[in-house]
Amino acid sequence: MLVPMARMELIGPKNIFFDVLSLLHEAGTLHIEDLTKKINAGELPLEQMEVVENQLAEQERMEELLIRLRSIIEKPGESFEPDSAPGINGRYILTAGIFDAIEEIQRRGVRVKGEVNLTDAMVLLAEREPFYALTHERPFYDSGAPAGLLAGAVATAIHDPQQGGTIRAQLRTILDL
Repeated sequence: MLVPMARMELIGPKNIFFDVLSLLHEAGTLHIEDLTKKINAGELPLEQMEVVENQLAEQERMEELLIRLRSIIEKPGESFEPDSAPGINGRYILTAGIFDAIEEIQRRGVRVKGEVNLTDAMVLLAEREPFYALTHERPFYDSGAPAGLLAGAVATAIHDPQQGGTIRAQLRTILDL
């Protein structure tokens, strides 16, 4: 069965990209057709999507919450005051450019405790292309420390509309409250 597909993103290491693409095509899960000539000749008109008013308002609200990052500091240390600067709390949506940045960091031999640090690759990515963070008003939890990671997970879980009540009840039992 053919299902119309507007766009597909294949994310992964560049060195196996064409192999994976060919495998998907051969398995019949991906149909590949270059429509550039038809589009340029006007044979295949492109339709613009309509943006509903509430979608536009939501987009504008999200844009207000975005800040462009030009640099990132990995675990700034004890002197870091969460209210003084934005912090990234372990959730990322990265472009495919991150793979090139990771390869570059590896080539440069940049390592922390013997490991390639994702933050170093993110800094490099921010130098190469726009890199954004979505701000929020929730408390900051240091997800790099076990206590902070647990506190952040619990704080998120107890506010979940579907599971919050159950989580709070379990915590009361655990804490003998």
